[in-house]
Amino acid sequence: MNKKYLMRGFAALALVAGFSSCVKDVDGTSQKEIDDRSKENAEMQLGISIPDGQTWDMASQVEANVTVNGDYGAKYTVSIYENNPFINNTAVVLGKAETVSGGTASTSFTCPDATKSVFVAIKDEKGYSYVKPAAVVDGKIETTFGGEAAAGARSMRAANRSAADDFVVNVRTMPNLSTYIDDAVAINDENNTTDPANTVHHYLIPEGTTWSKNIPLIQSGSGISVYVQGTLNINAEQRVNGGCVFIVGPKGKVNIANGQKLVTNANNEAGTVGSFYVYPGGEVKGDRLEFANGTGSYNYNGGTIDVTTINNNGGTLYNAGIIEADYMLGGAGLSIYENAGKVHIGEAPKGSSTANTRIHNNCWWECDGTQACRNIQQGAGAYIKASNLDMSSSQDGTSDVAYIWAKGNSLIAISGNVSLNGVDIVGPTSSDYAYIQFGKMTYVNHTGGTNSNYGVDKVTLGAIQNNVRISVDTPEVDNNVYTFTPYEKLINLLNGTFMYATEERDQEWGQWHTNTPGEQIGNGNAVLVAKGQVNDVKTESECSPGIDIVPPTPIYEELKVYTYAFEDQTVGTDYDMNDVVLKVSYKVKSTNAETGEVEYDKTKLVATLVAAGATYNIKVKIGNTYLFNEQEIHEALGVNPGVMVNTGNGKAQTATPVSSEITTPTGLADEDGNIDFTQLPVTIEVTSTGKNYSYPNTDPYPHAVMIPVDWRWPLERIIVTEAYPGTSNADKVTIDGVDYPVNSFDAWAATPAADRTPAMNGWYNNPNTGLTMTNTSAATNN
Repeated sequence: MNKKYLMRGFAALALVAGFSSCVKDVDGTSQKEIDDRSKENAEMQLGISIPDGQTWDMASQVEANVTVNGDYGAKYTVSIYENNPFINNTAVVLGKAETVSGGTASTSFTCPDATKSVFVAIKDEKGYSYVKPAAVVDGKIETTFGGEAAAGARSMRAANRSAADDFVVNVRTMPNLSTYIDDAVAINDENNTTDPANTVHHYLIPEGTTWSKNIPLIQSGSGISVYVQGTLNINAEQRVNGGCVFIVGPKGKVNIANGQKLVTNANNEAGTVGSFYVYPGGEVKGDRLEFANGTGSYNYNGGTIDVTTINNNGGTLYNAGIIEADYMLGGAGLSIYENAGKVHIGEAPKGSSTANTRIHNNCWWECDGTQACRNIQQGAGAYIKASNLDMSSSQDGTSDVAYIWAKGNSLIAISGNVSLNGVDIVGPTSSDYAYIQFGKMTYVNHTGGTNSNYGVDKVTLGAIQNNVRISVDTPEVDNNVYTFTPYEKLINLLNGTFMYATEERDQEWGQWHTNTPGEQIGNGNAVLVAKGQVNDVKTESECSPGIDIVPPTPIYEELKVYTYAFEDQTVGTDYDMNDVVLKVSYKVKSTNAETGEVEYDKTKLVATLVAAGATYNIKVKIGNTYLFNEQEIHEALGVNPGVMVNTGNGKAQTATPVSSEITTPTGLADEDGNIDFTQLPVTIEVTSTGKNYSYPNTDPYPHAVMIPVDWRWPLERIIVTEAYPGTSNADKVTIDGVDYPVNSFDAWAATPAADRTPAMNGWYNNPNTGLTMTNTSAATNN
């Protein structure tokens, strides 16, 4: 390797000093010689080889088209955010536009090339926001809220009905039990143990009587029934096997003693299960109730079950009445609870096959603790509430997938931890929405289809799709680009679009990204809402407690800031990129204190000088307009000429940044007033040397760059490669025999622009914080 690539920093600077006095950026030297010397200096300072024809762009202009099909005639504000606005309720605004229902809002903005997705939000006239991620594909964002997908939008199943449209939570009735009741004979000590001559099959505990003995007939017999109209006290385990039938009539009462159970499971004496029915008005109370039933049949409760433990050990229990239980268990196979009444349980944690439970809910289901289950079918207007939801695994080995199918105006409200493993969340495709309120996401996973290049290319299980409004407790901000939090995984599964912030995360999560960026699953209407937000009125009913409408959650907006960093010479410069650091944004006209919404003026720009590491005298202009009242930068910052300002490292003074407001240069904005900040003409005039340096920079060395963030600039005499070395756990790229972290400045600068990856383009997201400064840290890092 050429020896010049082994040099960095002061060693390289010392070498340059040998010729910089002769070939400094001065008149009388050809531009080609200056360019050659400047490029060689850049290579020595940075310790890399700069490819021929290299460019220094880190952003490009993106067009967004957002269609809104909402309330007829209603107006909507469409915002393009750089980040998820529900994390800390703050958002960086990339662009905004207005539209009415049925229309498309269009805007353009300068987007970092490292950005693969953004968050699109619509705000209605009441102030409620609906948010979803959207892909940046070939310089465009196309997405739709509500109704059919926009013409030309890529959708896997946009026009198809969903499972949530077509499933039916069964509405069952009490079977006709007259055969068991009409000729029933009162049970007594004589017929209790033996069915006389096999002629009496149906027995009765009459109203007003109490029976407190075990009933062997329905434990070892076949086809025998017991109809309880009086009171049955179960003081020892009572089985109902061999196809026998146990019926609790409208006035019947069954009391199960502590430590005992009523069970309809098959056993060694009778290889088939029994049946269990409770009429409206009937009661079963006590310790443990356990049952099972065969294929095509079901147990039925129309009365009240109030027990310590209820265990559906295979088969179906249909509830049209009330179930109260401290613990709920599931079976080794299919264990289905169909609910058209009210269920209130204390705990249904994973274990004892509870994870095999299938909840088919048409009314009210409430769990004080953890509800484990395999899948959920939620009928229209139905309600499920639990402290925790565990859908992390199956314990039965069945092939049916994990899912939540929810019809319109239904609500699942989980206040605590949520664990999902390959769980499809599917809403209806009609105009109504299903509502999901989750607490803290503790585990999220999904399943993908195979692809020869990446192993997995697109999710087949685990997407959130169709008309779903979901809120989730947001975690603290996690800036680790290599670690997905469960919350981030869930958000990335909205509409199956899998919007990853960085290339590293694609790799970390097994490249589970759609082959066609922006391709969606379902109709694309799954959206995030603020915690607790149920915008539609949900009144109290037998199947819902009624939900008060919460006020809109403020989203505190900030405008996107772009940083322009300059060196004040090229032949002998040190590439700490802090000689002039200028931050530019649109002008904020006002910020609504209640909603957090920013109103801004695209005809005006605000430029803020935050650092001046130069000792030369310099003036700055945008277009033909000088900033800071045409003052030299040191004068503008209120310090003496030649004093370095806000660059720390014990070599600089501190000063309050100074701002100028200017009119947007003519010809820079599009017809809607949007500016391409990659083309903003920023020039520093080095009056000490008579040289000017400008952005956009077409030179083959990066002495003037625009960084598309509110950038942390290097400390004085800290080369940008040292300030931005990449992260230790990043993938490596080999260039000229040297391995660099893919997200380092080195990798970005040494890779031809056409070959740069999003991770390279986002090098500025990974600072060495001890070697860089911010607007607020300038006063403390000297």
